[in-house]
Amino acid sequence: MATYSALIVPVLEAEEIVGRYRRRLDPTARRGMPAHITVVAPFAEPSEIDEATLTSLTSVLGKVSAFSFALSDIGWFGRKVTYLAPDPAGPFVELTTRVVSAFPSYVPYGGEFAEVVPHLTVGEGALHTRLRRATRQLHEQLPVPARAHEVWLMTLGDERATWKRMHTFLLGEKPAADQPVLGTNRQAPDDPPQ
Repeated sequence: MATYSALIVPVLEAEEIVGRYRRRLDPTARRGMPAHITVVAPFAEPSEIDEATLTSLTSVLGKVSAFSFALSDIGWFGRKVTYLAPDPAGPFVELTTRVVSAFPSYVPYGGEFAEVVPHLTVGEGALHTRLRRATRQLHEQLPVPARAHEVWLMTLGDERATWKRMHTFLLGEKPAADQPVLGTNRQAPDDPPQ
């Protein structure tokens, strides 16, 4: 029985580049979570998600226009988590802010962090040398252009502890003038704190 849920923006365009690293370095990938940027996690217990919840999320998320972005930089949380940063990050923060405003009981990462930092995790908890090697290799393949056009509600907790998509919410549509962000402001990957 599923006991955990999360709202994510899938970044399937990045799978070809980051998939092999994530399968080795990110435990969530081995449990079925696609490359993604988190909107809110943890979210409601799956057993508590009803039609009213889905309707509210549909309304909240539908007010944010679909948008283009690029994974253009590499970042670190301490020495144990490395990630790709989206540019621009603002629309992801807006998604999180809107969901938290509508569902104030569910704050990002249980309120553990003061600031929302949109990111696509490449590796977490693996040996530091393996994470650094992955960032050096990934740097040569950036930027990765992508488009956010939907949010997935994912659940975790069956007998195999695998992530499953429960529902898909479409973002609103933006006029055709919205062009992909190419993320040309690339820098060498920063090393994590020593």
